[in-house]
Parts: sequence; structure tokens; C-alpha cells
Amino acid sequence: MLGFLHRRLVARSFLPRSGPVFANRLLGLQVTMTTRAAWTYDESVARLNSFQTNAAVLAEQRKRGVMQANRSFKAVKEIITVLGISQEDLSNLKIIHIAGSKGKGSTSAFTESILRDHGFKTGLFTSPHIIEVRERIRINGTPISRESFAKHLQEFTETVEENESHPPTYFVTTFLLALKVFLSEKVDVAILEVGMGGLFDATNIVQHPVVCGITHIGLEHTAILGSTYSEIARQKAGIMKKGHPIFVLANQKKDVLTEFVKCSEEVQPLGLFAVQKLEGDPVIGMAGDHQLENAALAICLAETWEYFHKNHSYHTPQLSINPQQEFIPETAPLSEESFASVSLPLEKCRWPGRSDILVQENITWYLDGAHTRDSCKAASKWLQSVLRSPLKSHGSEGNVPGDSEDLPHRILLFNCTGGRDPYPLLQPILENVEFDEAVFCTNVADVKKQLADQMNFNTSFDSSLELRDKCFASYHVLLRELKTGQSESENMEVGGNVEDEDSPPSHKMESIREALEYIKSMHAPNGIEVFVTGSIHLVGGVLGLLGAPVR
Repeated sequence: MLGFLHRRLVARSFLPRSGPVFANRLLGLQVTMTTRAAWTYDESVARLNSFQTNAAVLAEQRKRGVMQANRSFKAVKEIITVLGISQEDLSNLKIIHIAGSKGKGSTSAFTESILRDHGFKTGLFTSPHIIEVRERIRINGTPISRESFAKHLQEFTETVEENESHPPTYFVTTFLLALKVFLSEKVDVAILEVGMGGLFDATNIVQHPVVCGITHIGLEHTAILGSTYSEIARQKAGIMKKGHPIFVLANQKKDVLTEFVKCSEEVQPLGLFAVQKLEGDPVIGMAGDHQLENAALAICLAETWEYFHKNHSYHTPQLSINPQQEFIPETAPLSEESFASVSLPLEKCRWPGRSDILVQENITWYLDGAHTRDSCKAASKWLQSVLRSPLKSHGSEGNVPGDSEDLPHRILLFNCTGGRDPYPLLQPILENVEFDEAVFCTNVADVKKQLADQMNFNTSFDSSLELRDKCFASYHVLLRELKTGQSESENMEVGGNVEDEDSPPSHKMESIREALEYIKSMHAPNGIEVFVTGSIHLVGGVLGLLGAPVR
């Protein structure tokens, strides 16, 4: 309780002291402002934070599931009307709409990079952010400036208040702000990444995208999207639009592909096409086999958009004569000539917090915001590929920093969010890579000094501690399972005496800063390697506290 009150007071201290009357629905404050002085960036972020849904309300909304999502979608329709943004305005943005459980951010980045390289002015909206919220809105691949973010958010907020509209959520605000910025900047193309699901996501206010794409589907947000692959696939397929083509990744479960076909028959898009990963060994800017799938999907989206932009019509993509699945027509492998036109932007493309490496003094940080079982498996495979010796023996002296074959001391820094079960996330990591030590923390950046861009009221501090303890317990259960070959996961207890005497050291920290201070205080003659994963919020907090630049 004290932690929550502390966050309320910190948020209050950030609130702007100028502007129109605004009822802060999160803090229960009424702030009277007599002038319309320009907001600073910190003031604008504090105001945006007031749109966050607190933990208790969010828990109640999750119980309502899709019903709540539908309500939120109706609210978006109301606010976009207040802002004076029409469907014609949205059509003029020539939108590419991308959904999926994992890889949609990377696919969006690849698509943007290709079209920017081909001379188009691009707008890109993604979430969540890594270090600063302005990263969610990019023009030509670069986050908008602090000044631009503050200016547009102030105008947005004042318009909503003057029309006495219901305050939007944090995500809805950032999305509508992106549309406002893209229209103001007169971009040639806007690439929109879905926030959650698709059918009732705020981004689905767009009725006439040029082309849509769906990346890999996994079990996620089951309280809202459904508990089966078919149910979640239907939600993702909600971005399909009649008369507009859609491309999906072919490497999906049968239930997912079957559901895509059903939805296509109902909606009647202008073609449903499946995409296989890039063949051969192309050089692209993001590591991992899964990124070859995302890059292939991005190429199809960019090519389709370019053809439509130049000809005001669509062409049917060349189809494979040897499809690897039987449900959906499959695009043919990319020719060498076609790949040559996109090879440079794919190679140059980087996405912060995904397969990311940061070196500071004697510590090498490997960061990946993987947060599903499949993405954690892919992240561990990436880590395997970049480490000198992924599997190192924890012999009798294996707990002494750097003593194993003169290798760096290796640390796992992990947590997860959103009520996820840490066991299936940790399992592929521990199966593929050995660590000398493990640190588990909450997603709170600093318990003493809150960073405005890293504030999160969607979960209570107590529940964050409980999830951290569950991560700690899952880690030790998995270590024993890997050692004995016997399953213990069904009988796993949270907390308690779960740490074996002969297991590598492990620690529980209250904040990300505390975890970083511990790691940086270590003495390791051969250096330190830290793998940060399990949550994009954790990765963002680490990069922010390490002073990494906004990219």
C-alpha cells in the first residue's frame, strides 16, 4: 500500500502547473490552470501517465475480457470524432496495419526501413516504448523530439477536455497522438502496430488500410483474447478488411491457419496470402531465425504498398508451386533481384531491446524483450550464437566469478509481467544457456526516484514482488529438473526454501536499479556477461538506467 501511495505522490509532483482545467481521473485531483503556457516534456509525460489504468481497475477490466475491449473501442470512435480526424484523413495516410503475438514490432521496423530507403516519408507507431514514450511515434525512423511530443500532447489534451470527452487510456492517447503527428507531418505512409489483439484494438479504427499483415500467433492475454489458438487468431484476424489484401506468416499452428481462412471467408479481403521465411543466409539487422520470417513478411507488405502507391491498384503476388502448408495460398520465394532492392534497408534495420548488445566497461549486456515461450526460445538461440561458450560447467568452483575456463561471469537478469507464468519462459533459456548467477527483480526502475517515462500504475508493487518471487521459485525448480530429469512444476511453491545449496547463487531485488548496482559492484577478472530478458519493460528500465541513448 505504501508503495502505491508513493507512486501517487511522485506522479502528482510531475503534473503540469499550466493549461486548462483537467480532472485527473487517476489521482483524484482537480488542477486549475489559468494560462496556456507550453508544457515541458516531463509535464507532458506526467499528464500522459495520469491516463494509465490503475491495477485494481485493470483487474476488473480483465474479468470482462472482450466485452471491455469492445467498450474501449467505442470510446476511440468518440474521441477521434472530437479530434476531427475522418476516415478520409486515415485513408490519406496510406496505412499498413500489422498484428500478431510476437514479431509485429520487428516486422513494422523492417517495413518502415524498406520504404524509407525507397524514398518515402514514413510514420511508424509501435508499443511499448523502451526508454522514452516518444519512441512510440517515429518520423523517418527517428522518434519525434521532446518538444514535438509535448506540443502535440498538450493540443490533444486541451481538445479532449474542451469537448468534455471521457479521458482516453494511455495506449489510446499515444495512438491518436501518432495519427495527429502523421497527419501534421504529411507522411507518405503510416505503419501501425496493433497494441493487443486486433478486432477491438484502438488501431482498428482504420477502415481502409492499403495492406495488412499478421505475424506469429501465440497464447497471450488469454483473459481478454481467449484461451485457445483459434480464439486468439480470430481476434488478430479482426484487422482484415474487405477489398484489402492481407499477408500472414505460414509457420503457424493448424488451428491458427484454419481460423484465418474462416475469417477471410467472412470478411472477404482482396486475397489472403501466407509467407515463408527468407531462404538462404541473408544478412539482416536483427538476429534470429524468426527474424527471417518477419523480414519476409515486411518485404511483402512493402512491395504491395509500393505497387498500390504507384498504380492505385493491387497486383496478385507470385505464388509458390511447392507450398509448405495446404490452407492458404503461399507466396513464392523471393528472387535474387527482388531481394537486392531491399537487402540494404534490412541489413541496416535495428530495433532497440531486441537482440540488443551494449558494452560498458567490463560488462557486456545482452538484451531481448522476449516475453512468450517461443520468443524466449528464439532469444536464447540468439544468445547461444553470440556467446563464446553458451554451455559452461558449474563444477565445484563454478560459482566463483570468471573461473570457468577463463570465461566471463555470466548472469541472468529476469522478470516477467502481465500475469505470465515464468516457468515456460525460463525453460528454453536454461536449456540452452548456463549461468553462473541469476538476479530477479520487479519492473520498478527505482523505488526511491521514479522515472516519468518508466512509471507503470497497471500493477501494484505487492503483486510485482509476488511475481518476482514466482520467477525465483520457477528458476530453482527448473534447475533441479534439468539436473534430475524429473518434473516438479506441478508441485512448485511460490517463495519458501526453493534454493538448493549446490545451485548457482540467485538473488531477489526490489528494483531494477538495485539489481544493476549489485551487478556493477561485482569483481570479475574476466568480465561479466548479463542476459536481460523476460519483459520489454525490464529491458527498457535497464537501458534507461544505464544511460543508453533513445534510438
